[in-house]
Amino acid sequence: MLELRADASPPLVNQIINGLRELIENQTLKPGAKVPSIRAFAATYSVSTFTVVEAYDRLVAQGLLVSRGNAGFFVNRAAVELIENQTKEPAPGKPEFNSEWYLQQIFESRQLEFKPGCGWLPNDWMFEDGLRRGMRQVASSVLELSGYGDPMGLLELRTLTAQNLQQDLRIVANPNQLMLTHGASQALDLAVRTLVRPGDVVLVDDPGYPNLMSILRFQGATLLGVPRTPNGYDLDHLERLLEHHRPTVFFTQPHLHSPTASQVMERVVYAAITDGRWRKHLKRLRQRLAEAQQQVSEHLTRLGFERFIEGDEGMYLWTRHPAIADSAALVDDALAQGIMLGPGQLFMVDSQATGWMRFNVAFSTEAALWEKLEKLLVKHGRRGQ
Repeated sequence: MLELRADASPPLVNQIINGLRELIENQTLKPGAKVPSIRAFAATYSVSTFTVVEAYDRLVAQGLLVSRGNAGFFVNRAAVELIENQTKEPAPGKPEFNSEWYLQQIFESRQLEFKPGCGWLPNDWMFEDGLRRGMRQVASSVLELSGYGDPMGLLELRTLTAQNLQQDLRIVANPNQLMLTHGASQALDLAVRTLVRPGDVVLVDDPGYPNLMSILRFQGATLLGVPRTPNGYDLDHLERLLEHHRPTVFFTQPHLHSPTASQVMERVVYAAITDGRWRKHLKRLRQRLAEAQQQVSEHLTRLGFERFIEGDEGMYLWTRHPAIADSAALVDDALAQGIMLGPGQLFMVDSQATGWMRFNVAFSTEAALWEKLEKLLVKHGRRGQ
């Protein structure tokens, strides 16, 4: 029997789902067992048949129940296995460092307590209120849910993007020259497929963007790195590369950017950035990043780190410690302490071992993180002696 309370939280539908799920999990309801009919369940627990229908439909969608024509609802024979697969933790492993493995770890390790090596902003730094307002605005309008929308992307958003490019960056572009993508990786993949053929020599930033390097290698390109200095590109090196190798294209990322989008999401984005509070959010975000840069720089200096450049903008700091010859050697020990690091090897064209590493300042301000890192530095410093 289930205990349902109309005056309690969560709603009755969720109480029914959670209750039946528990009965299936502990095998009070055996695989293949028939559950009460909708009317019988509603009468037994004094709830609406509509409530029971919604709960049963969701349990079917989750794979825990199956519906058999006029026979009723039954516990899916694979239900217990489904629950176990949903709840069990993956077995920990300590594979040898490589770029592909680390990129996978980045997207599978969001549960780690500390993430100074990640490439995104914390949830509470995002324009959540604006996106929620945008979703409500889009939901209240007439939506085209069928079809594929404009292949180039929502015209209104492309027009606004063109205006912002001209106003903020002095780049003149017609909306018909712009195409929206579902993120930077898709945009880069399209550019690579258009511009690069197997065997082509391609220049990239060194250190650079690991996702781009993976896309180029998959396309069969030969990558040559253009070293970055505190004052910009190493122009002499760049000139030699151009003269000796005649590269097809130079992919470079001079500024941090996160291009982002189905037509529904494009309309949500358009509604959010035309919200009067969007620019205020950006101003506050830049201020928070500057403050985080200052805090993280102080921690780095205290622990003896060397910074590549002195700056106060953006999400990242490129830094190294004299006691660490190979930052990738820290990865396993850091993961054991709940820390996701950004070892410099990940960003190097030839994946060579390096002491440099990248810190995302938005995830690097907590004192507990630096206490753990200090202990790791002491440990690895002793190994190198």
